[in-house]
Amino acid sequence: AVDEAMLECCREFLKRGYVLALDDFDDVPGMESLLSLAHIIKIDFMKSSREEIKDFSRRFIPEGKKLLAEKVETMEEFQEALAMGFSYFQGYFFSRPQVMRERDIGSLKMNLLQIMSEAGSSEFSISRLEKLISRDVGISYKLLRYLNSPYFRRANEISSIRHAIVMLGENGIKRFLSVIVLAELSDDKPSELLKSSVIRARFCENLALQKGFRPDPSELFTLGLFSLIDAILECPMESIMKKLPLSSGIKSCLAGKSTAFRAYLECTIHYEQAHWDEVFDLAHGLDIDVGKLPQIYLDALGWADALFSSRE
Repeated sequence: AVDEAMLECCREFLKRGYVLALDDFDDVPGMESLLSLAHIIKIDFMKSSREEIKDFSRRFIPEGKKLLAEKVETMEEFQEALAMGFSYFQGYFFSRPQVMRERDIGSLKMNLLQIMSEAGSSEFSISRLEKLISRDVGISYKLLRYLNSPYFRRANEISSIRHAIVMLGENGIKRFLSVIVLAELSDDKPSELLKSSVIRARFCENLALQKGFRPDPSELFTLGLFSLIDAILECPMESIMKKLPLSSGIKSCLAGKSTAFRAYLECTIHYEQAHWDEVFDLAHGLDIDVGKLPQIYLDALGWADALFSSRE
């Protein structure tokens, strides 16, 4: 029940600058006082009818409220929510594939996947990466344009892929390619799939850094980056793993097997889903200070935001 003590607590949070979201919204008497304080209203797409949801959007959006669609399960539901003016989205649609039949991965996409895996490999090879990038005119053009932009203020233009890779360095080229390549793979999917992959990559990498470079942070980066590739390509994970030159540890982990990497990925996924009991247990098992996790996650969010801003 909504009482004055709860309302006063919400008002105090507002004074401190917090954004309030109203979860499990039901249009029942007594909710008006909470609605007046909320910035975001979460609407359950499984519980509410389409007519009810349309009524909510017509009622709340003109009042300046942001609507969040939760339990979005399909592309159709995502498109419906988007058309009705929803700003935020939650649901399994954003993290699992809808596979009606196994799709073939085209040669262009296969080359993109190989570029990503080569860039994330612990056995980084300029020659192999140069060969893969040179096969893709779009990636080659974007890489050279990026390095010849005014931001770098170079006296001499960079005209070769090898020169570009050397100038950016291993970490720089890995991060550049992770966004460009995954963006091309997911151009027909919601942008949150791409952003979630990038956030997971950085979070996994930072977890490894807490352990003193064992396991290899670059492998954990690749693990997080590929963790949603089945949803992006709409293809079973095991099938994708058979076609990629990834380490056996990454392949086994992404196929759902118990490996040395598994706890890092599970900790990342549970953190993004706010499953705090599981996060605490996993962090304890990895001997990682739980108190450092919020900053690690904020760093991943900030890094993803910076990369996405550079693409606009």
